[in-house]
Amino acid sequence: MACQRWHSYVDGALRVEGRDSVSVLTRSMRFTLPVSGMLGRLLDMTTDSPAVGAYERLAPVYDEVMKSFPYHQWLEYIDELCTHFSCRPRRVLDVACGTGTFALMLARRGTGVVGVDRSEAMVRVARGKAGRAGLAVPFLVQDMSRLALRERFELVVCMYDSINYLVDRAAMAGVLAGVARVLAPQGLFIFDMNTAYGLDRFWGNRTVVQEVGDTTLKWVYSYDPGQRLAGLELIFERGDGEPPCREEHLERAYSRAEMKGLLERAGLVIAGVTEDRSMAPPGRYCDRVWYVVRRP
Repeated sequence: MACQRWHSYVDGALRVEGRDSVSVLTRSMRFTLPVSGMLGRLLDMTTDSPAVGAYERLAPVYDEVMKSFPYHQWLEYIDELCTHFSCRPRRVLDVACGTGTFALMLARRGTGVVGVDRSEAMVRVARGKAGRAGLAVPFLVQDMSRLALRERFELVVCMYDSINYLVDRAAMAGVLAGVARVLAPQGLFIFDMNTAYGLDRFWGNRTVVQEVGDTTLKWVYSYDPGQRLAGLELIFERGDGEPPCREEHLERAYSRAEMKGLLERAGLVIAGVTEDRSMAPPGRYCDRVWYVVRRP
């Protein structure tokens, strides 16, 4: 199965032709000319930087932006991985849960689930959705590098390349240690990651413009292959005459060898690594991989 990137799901019709070319295929999204130069401002970011506010302004429109994302297909894939690796979770922790869409899908079918995210705005949206649906899902404001939970879970998930935001190895080690603490024995940690190939190909030096209601979102991407760092400057322009707002994001690609070492130091064992939504091992030109990790 070919690897895919999430932008291809927006409005179900987005296409990228090569590294530097553009296509206009939907009413709400268009590509403009490549841009560069903003990555240098991001290289000193850590989880304690001002980037902790990332997604704060995006939260009110996040579900609209992601309305065509195939959440159900991702849930089916998680189910497939759990079956393959003999995991029947009664309690699930959704790390970096965002607006809670995936966690609420689990709750609707009777699975006990807790969601955590460091963005207060995203958690507010998630709590509102849970309340309107009549679902008692705890959504907590927590940084995934400092999990503070006493409960044990048979399954922990962290999706949508959230773990790539851990650009510092110490922060990554902190997350993995925290996950190891909350995993039940023989429990699984399932997460996806953008690869260096994926960040280079799809984040590298381009701008995406998307119209959501009266808000224009500009996604300005840059990529440094030497450091395997991808930067995103998200610019919000509203139709009310207010000055544009900006948020900055940074992702880092980790090699499989790096992840193996970090996971082992946290007391976790890799059970499998797959291509995006496939049971096949990752190929050379795969932009997203999935890790299935077990606590012995």
